[in-house]
Amino acid sequence: MVANVDVHKNQFVQMEVNGKQAVGNVSELIKVNRYYQRADSVQHCERNGTELSDRFPTKEWEYVIAKSNILGVYDDKLLKRPTLPASPGTKVFKAEDELLRRFLGFKDNGLTIGNVEHHDVPVSLDLTKTFQKHLAILAMSGAGKSYATGVLLEELLDRPKEAGRPAIVVIDVHGEYKSFADDANYRQRTKVFSDMKIAVPDMTLEDYASFMSDTSAPQKRELGRVVAKMKHDNAPFDLQDIISEVKKDASINELISQALTAWLHQLDNSGLFAKTGSFSIKDLAKQGQLSVVDLSDLVDQKRKQLIVSFIAKQLFNMRRSNAIPPFILFVEEAHNFAQEGDVGYSISRPIIETIAREGRKFGASLCLISQRPKKLSTTALSQCNTQMILRVTNPYDIKHISESSEGIDQAAEKSIPGLRVGEALLFGEAVNYPVFVKIRKRRSAEGGLGRDLASIARDYEKKVESLGKDAQSFM
Repeated sequence: MVANVDVHKNQFVQMEVNGKQAVGNVSELIKVNRYYQRADSVQHCERNGTELSDRFPTKEWEYVIAKSNILGVYDDKLLKRPTLPASPGTKVFKAEDELLRRFLGFKDNGLTIGNVEHHDVPVSLDLTKTFQKHLAILAMSGAGKSYATGVLLEELLDRPKEAGRPAIVVIDVHGEYKSFADDANYRQRTKVFSDMKIAVPDMTLEDYASFMSDTSAPQKRELGRVVAKMKHDNAPFDLQDIISEVKKDASINELISQALTAWLHQLDNSGLFAKTGSFSIKDLAKQGQLSVVDLSDLVDQKRKQLIVSFIAKQLFNMRRSNAIPPFILFVEEAHNFAQEGDVGYSISRPIIETIAREGRKFGASLCLISQRPKKLSTTALSQCNTQMILRVTNPYDIKHISESSEGIDQAAEKSIPGLRVGEALLFGEAVNYPVFVKIRKRRSAEGGLGRDLASIARDYEKKVESLGKDAQSFM
């Protein structure tokens, strides 16, 4: 291979094939030197205490052999699959920036998340291709998935009105995205929703059925009749009011009444339900606004699932009726909200899988973020037609990614464990060919969880010392 620059693995190259311009990718690199081909000769030379390089011009005979796969051939500006190999002696060069940009399908004024590895080419993604058929961001803890998500959120928030702006809703499990509300550049376009309360009058029978999955058909029928009557009265009510109505309704079978009462008490004990809610879906889903649903104060997983299930259903149903703008729902720790297999309860998984299957038809998009792909619903993950993979080392997670993704080949799969922090493998609908990306630097401040352990420990100790001094002064 002849090149005009140093050669790197995964670098894109160009060459002429049958009079047409072809694009390839370096899949393998080998360094060879004729002086070191026979180990016994090297050993014999060095037995006398002399290095081989001292006696022979070894550096002059060192060279690199690169294996490159031809990915596509341009014929009259149309990209076609390769059918012929390059002729022996064909010169191979680093792919020109504009050719590579066109080959990978990058767009002007797209979502610029970084640069192509080994190339000075911005990765500028088309909004529709990236999100309409959903996106998954997968990485082990500490590999930079939240950082990469922050970069995407910046690009969405900075998107001009004329380019088309979806509403952005983030399920923030650890409070990592609240920092957008403190950033001077984004605070006017960010709204944080915490201490979530669900308005009982806004709940549908479908909501009750999903929240109380073990209820029987007669129980659901009687509950639906009671709730419909209370809604008809047009007065605010909560779960305690429904419980009272169920108890005093003589037409309800006693066993059914007891079961419903027990279920409703269990829901009410979660503390999430009230006569009036603390938010509205129309406030959550606003174009040009980042809505952060802060669940960092909640420990109980079932409570989190109740909130996510309700919000996701309302978003999807209101989008289907065109009552809210197109939206992207980012779900952090998605494996906890759409878990694979029978896990006893999975309140939010059905609606996440529904949006994954049907959302593209209505402008309802998902971005699933997870550090445990193996635990993430295969149904939901397989519907994410674009995937951004940062470093993953668990072989079961890597296998799960491969089995649920059509766009990843064996060579790319083997590269995943070797990715460094801030590097990602991007493949699927958003790009024409899998590409390694160096994520750009964020313009906004990172959330508190992005800080290193030493600085967190140092700040905490300073805080304790300061409180001690204040206490002494008071005494």
